[in-house]
Amino acid sequence: MQVAKKLILKKMEKPIALGCIGFFVGIVLTNLTKRLWMSGELFDVNSLYYMKYMTMDKGAYFGFVLWQRWKVVGILLVLSTTYLGKLVGRGAILWYGTGFGAFLSVFSIRYGVKGCLFGILSTFPHFLLYLPAFAALVLLCDEIFFHIHHYKDSKDWQDRNNLLHGVTRFIGILVAIFAGCVLEVYVNMPLIMGVLKIF
Repeated sequence: MQVAKKLILKKMEKPIALGCIGFFVGIVLTNLTKRLWMSGELFDVNSLYYMKYMTMDKGAYFGFVLWQRWKVVGILLVLSTTYLGKLVGRGAILWYGTGFGAFLSVFSIRYGVKGCLFGILSTFPHFLLYLPAFAALVLLCDEIFFHIHHYKDSKDWQDRNNLLHGVTRFIGILVAIFAGCVLEVYVNMPLIMGVLKIF
């Protein structure tokens, strides 16, 4: 068990490093382009005021969020079967890391420490499921890519137990993302709405 954990952590070293690089790139880019977006409406007071009093159909919003999350899973899995598979997976990690860094930076620059805390809060609690699910997805995509393009004649994935294990992992990823969407829509959104009233 300990050996398996060490192997997983070793496999995740580069993806985690890429995510951190993307995060800092997002911070740097946001600060370099501050003059461009500060005069716009990106998360300005009017935007937050609109968010504070808006109403939404949670059922429809849940369907939209779930579709967006599962769509990413499908695209990454399909692309993992091509020669671009590994590149696309790493690119996704870099993209999301950059986006998160930019997101926190915008709130921090506009509203200071309060904005930074609000940005972090907006990722809770659904990211507690999204992050491990995405990590598991990256590992699964890497394995699919590896077996298709490096071990074409390998019988590992032809073995029923290994195939069943891969399918089980895939279902587990979908379930984790589904649960994350539930938390995002039905826990995080009301939490954000409540915080905005005192923001």
